[in-house]
Amino acid sequence: MKVLIRSRLRTRRIDLRASARFAEAVLRRAGCPPRTELSVLFAGSRAIRGLNRRYRHSDRDTDVLSFPLGCGGGGVLGDIAISVDRAFAMGRALGTTANRELLLYLVHGILHLCGYDDETPAGRRVMERRQEAILTGVLRRGRWRVLC
Repeated sequence: MKVLIRSRLRTRRIDLRASARFAEAVLRRAGCPPRTELSVLFAGSRAIRGLNRRYRHSDRDTDVLSFPLGCGGGGVLGDIAISVDRAFAMGRALGTTANRELLLYLVHGILHLCGYDDETPAGRRVMERRQEAILTGVLRRGRWRVLC
């Protein structure tokens, strides 16, 4: 597995190595082939809103964006953009941590790249079950701290 992690944040630091290792563990649990490649961008709300406006034609902030490249059997799976600002806001609102929210967003984005869809209630239920199973399984295997 090859995971490229980038951060466009100026005020918050992301542990790029820990993020890549976590993403690799999620890809394995999701059943992706060993040659799978993935790109992840951690950014602020403004950058995410700009990406959402440009590529999804929706002028609003969101937590995670997934851009599948559709290479089956390995190869480049796609790109994910994650809003760190949204993770902090949701962590406070839900009584969890921004770190856990970021890990959740990473799992969610990878599942979208693997073909899961949450546009319908049935699809959302399937995706949420798979998402929770993967997140719980990977978290059980270690302490994952992506926020420095």
